[in-house]
Amino acid sequence: MLRNTTKVTGLDKPLELGSPRRYSSGPSGVERFGQITESLARGMGTPWFLLGMTIFCGFWLFWNSAVPTELQFDPRALNFTLLTLILSLQASYAAPLLLLAQNRQEDRDRVAIEQDRQRAERNLADTEYLAREVVALRLALRDVATRDFVKEELQNLLHELSAPHDTDSAETSPTDPLHGGPMAEPEPHASIGLAVDERLSVALGKVIDPEIRRPILDLDMVSSATLGADGVARAAIELTVVGCPAAQQIESDVRSALETVAGPGRAEVTVGVMSPEKRAALTQRLRAGRARGNAFGADSLTTIVAVASGKGGVGKSTVAVNLAVSLAAAGKRVGILDADVHGFSVPRQLGLTGVTPTRINDLIVPPVAHGVKAISIGMFVGSDEPIAWRGPILHRTLTQFVSEVFFGDLDVLIVDLPPGTGDIAISAGQLMPTAGVVVVTTPQVAASEVAIRSGQLALKLGQRVLGVIENMSWMDRGGERLELFGSGGGAAVAHSLTQLVGYDVPLLGQVPFDESLRIGGDAGVPLSVSDPSSPAAKVLASVAQRVALRPDSLVGRKLPLSVSRADADGN
Repeated sequence: MLRNTTKVTGLDKPLELGSPRRYSSGPSGVERFGQITESLARGMGTPWFLLGMTIFCGFWLFWNSAVPTELQFDPRALNFTLLTLILSLQASYAAPLLLLAQNRQEDRDRVAIEQDRQRAERNLADTEYLAREVVALRLALRDVATRDFVKEELQNLLHELSAPHDTDSAETSPTDPLHGGPMAEPEPHASIGLAVDERLSVALGKVIDPEIRRPILDLDMVSSATLGADGVARAAIELTVVGCPAAQQIESDVRSALETVAGPGRAEVTVGVMSPEKRAALTQRLRAGRARGNAFGADSLTTIVAVASGKGGVGKSTVAVNLAVSLAAAGKRVGILDADVHGFSVPRQLGLTGVTPTRINDLIVPPVAHGVKAISIGMFVGSDEPIAWRGPILHRTLTQFVSEVFFGDLDVLIVDLPPGTGDIAISAGQLMPTAGVVVVTTPQVAASEVAIRSGQLALKLGQRVLGVIENMSWMDRGGERLELFGSGGGAAVAHSLTQLVGYDVPLLGQVPFDESLRIGGDAGVPLSVSDPSSPAAKVLASVAQRVALRPDSLVGRKLPLSVSRADADGN
């Protein structure tokens, strides 16, 4: 009877077309019915419900047997009560089965989610692997299939094909093939690679390749140099690659060197390109016979100074660039490695925006500005192109910088680390274990507190903390110091790091707030070059001299030299 009068919403009412009710926003009628029955089954299967029904049935039987007939419960209702008790007993057995089934379903869902996560990780790993390979190809094979590469190969081929013909014509023809007229001696280009006149070798020995920073004679870039009977000095030089950015400077320097011997206007310079074999030999010579690998590992004799900070915006890159330029001005051989891949700014601050490093086979020759050899990922990508790389790719990039970039014999390498204690800072510590760390901060507490973490990371990586530089310490306004960011932050960082590392970590210097630092960085002319007598430049120069002193001893260190045994004739 109750079943016929009870109205269950959503089950006994047919679905009408055009009904305004939205079933998609909630569970369907069948789902709601399943939820109700499941809740009812769970409730009937609880111990409290089962105990309550047992007590009720026991009380029923006791009452009907103890009281008079007129006070007894209707015996016909006992059947319903016993049925309820039986259902409760069944539910008490069914509830654990429901829970077990639900738990198994949750386990299956959990396994499926874990499989999806692992699949996503594999896909991400594959993507990162492909990205690393793309980066490696961009750095290692940047000239492949480009116009300059094809032009270079064609020139080499034409040179090989025309060499025998030029030799024959030089031996038989009595006239100059370029200018006509009689020739007192063979055309100098016919003896390419065979002769350098002693009267010209001294002058040419003073011509330095502006990128490799070595004499062009030592680099075998002079194919021939002769002083003709007509008094004209002629030289044939071979550049390392097609489109060498220093081609005009080298040609001008060679012409000037020849004119010091032959006289003004009496010099002729022919510019060519090295053959692949000659370029490969040059690469081996530059490496000094050493295999390709990390040039700044544990056996490196270069003083490495890593400039770090706890957060961005404290002038870390500006400090790093001015330290490098100050050391170069002091006569040191200096390089700077821009490891701040995501926020590179070294190319702009050195005036190298748009400059691409020269590649000689598998060697990358860094460009030079203000006497500093510099390398940055910004030289390979556009200045407005975001670098969305993860840890493995960043490590690969830094590894290529320390193994493929030819810095030569450096006295000091400045490494501009990214702010914080991320992947690159860890990779730099692993690849350059002898590096000393300089922490840059501002006086404010927000910067000094996080700056301590950079020193802590250096300690964990086994590096030595050289000291702390406090930047933007104050601004001089009419002889009065205006402390824009507070005071004492640098000293607090130095004191905290001293207690942590167990040795003295000094406050190396306090750089005053100087607008010229920002202007020089934007213009590509650092303050240490444009105005070395300014207070900020003097502080940075003093700090540069202190950090350039190698903290560890070289006693007992193995020098990267090889000794060859002479034969019996002394050769």
